[in-house]
Amino acid sequence: MDRSCNAHPARPACARRGDWRVYHSAAYDPDAVLAAVLDGRAALARAGGAPPVPIHVKALTGITLWQNFKNLFQGARGRRAFAALRRFAARGLPAPEAVALVERRPRGILRASYLVTRRVEGAENLAQYLHRNFVGPALRGELVDGARLRRFTRAFAAAVRALHDAGVQHRDLKGENVLIAEEGGEPAIRFIDFDSLYFSRGVRFHRAAKNLAQLAGSLPYCFPMSARMRFFACYIEGSPLAGRRKELLRAAAAIADARIERWLRIWRRGRQGGARR
Repeated sequence: MDRSCNAHPARPACARRGDWRVYHSAAYDPDAVLAAVLDGRAALARAGGAPPVPIHVKALTGITLWQNFKNLFQGARGRRAFAALRRFAARGLPAPEAVALVERRPRGILRASYLVTRRVEGAENLAQYLHRNFVGPALRGELVDGARLRRFTRAFAAAVRALHDAGVQHRDLKGENVLIAEEGGEPAIRFIDFDSLYFSRGVRFHRAAKNLAQLAGSLPYCFPMSARMRFFACYIEGSPLAGRRKELLRAAAAIADARIERWLRIWRRGRQGGARR
């Protein structure tokens, strides 16, 4: 990560409870966080008597000694995700609230970590949202709300462009890592999966092309091409890459084609191996 050009949020407090380390903000009690993780609770009380919030816990367990050795050079995956999520939110970009990071460190060796975020109620990933609202109705011969699709396309393109304009590189930007929830009748878009996030002075041409290809490949196969092109037009409008519009589109298409060809080769090898057996 490039730390020279990005302000960091305040360092979270760290509470030690035996083999456990709890990194948390002042809004949450560390004992309540640890109890919620250990008991598998779906909600967490906040400090000061505030109403509890729904939470989601992402567990990273079975961490080996070899992974601990690699962590000396690249940082533990859970800590990278927690720090990136807090920096992401500090820039005003849409993401679930970072609640805490819980680590189990017997004899100082990391064995498990748990990233606790506020759960987004009623959220679907991108593919589920598109299929429920647009693709599914079209396949059933029902009328699709074109105005709603255009509004969503513009909002989603603006969210991805804001991500890139802020210098955030998401190495796994795909439908499964985009959450959408209806808030006030409009789609609220949030990004997730923060252990593959990097910060820089700007997203380079190739990274932007790769992210666009990743998104295109993760959409439902029958999602209309007109909507895909509208997304690209909205994304490129006002972008620093606007002057390379055609070049960017060709590069994204080439990356997507290469990924599809690679998947086909793997599938063919699997078929051939199965036939030999």
